[in-house]
Amino acid sequence: MNKPEVAPAFVVARLGYDVWLGNTRGNKYSQEHISLTTYDAAFWDFDFQTMGEGDIPGILSYIRSYHGDVKVAYIGHSQGTSQMFSELSLNQDYYADKVSIFLALGPVMRLTNSGSSLIQFFGAN
Repeated sequence: MNKPEVAPAFVVARLGYDVWLGNTRGNKYSQEHISLTTYDAAFWDFDFQTMGEGDIPGILSYIRSYHGDVKVAYIGHSQGTSQMFSELSLNQDYYADKVSIFLALGPVMRLTNSGSSLIQFFGAN
């Protein structure tokens, strides 16, 4: 969304780092599925935790298989931070040898549309 001169991924790539941009569910680039279409309700039946459990390990596994078992610096933005926070809260040991640093840019601070009364209670102003 930013110009290449200022977009963080491009800035870091120009500095010589290998940059991978993850693509998780719910956007126009993730509409292929082996058995479901976007018209199936089950296609859209996922949340931050589900994306964290499946998408984050899949992305890291792909990068690590390409480069060898190196530690990956994970920089998440918004939804990407929610996925990683969820994963780290459940599987911290799994990521200890896979992720060197986790930077959370623009983390989700409120879930105002959540149906959970507990989340609404703790998220109240």
